[in-house]
Amino acid sequence: VSPTNQIVSYNKTLEFKVTLDDAYALTAPTVYVDGNSITGVKNGNEYTYTVNNIISQPMISVSATKNPQHTAIFVSGGSVYTFSTVEDRSGLTEPAAPERAGYTFGGWYTEKECTNKYNFETSVTDDVVLYAKWIANTYNVSYDLNGALGTAPSVQTKTHDVTLKL
Repeated sequence: VSPTNQIVSYNKTLEFKVTLDDAYALTAPTVYVDGNSITGVKNGNEYTYTVNNIISQPMISVSATKNPQHTAIFVSGGSVYTFSTVEDRSGLTEPAAPERAGYTFGGWYTEKECTNKYNFETSVTDDVVLYAKWIANTYNVSYDLNGALGTAPSVQTKTHDVTLKL
């Protein structure tokens, strides 16, 4: 609140400003003068209040609510990979991609079945749990007769963690 001290003549106007820290900037402060709520004019994180016709020393009360925060949990393979805290209505930062042997990371999804990919430009308004999608790597298996006579089997495709019948 500024100024912190101010002398105002009888029946004149008192003007003061309330500047909010970024952690409180999403909602306007609540300001009371002599028990009556007043509204200020917003300019960025600053609000200007005017009280007309001062006849005695006013009692001014200011309160501000900290911006709500939400938790984002990132799950990979059934375990928590990482988590973060994000302010209400701000965007979530995508963490570094996890790694899993034999798989390629396919992005973060909003459900365990990985059908709806999460949009990191979405404003967060509640806690969120995101799931890593894993795509099994595939490999070509070719056969070498190693000098033997005959015909080698055709090339086969092997998917990681899936049995291949030779």
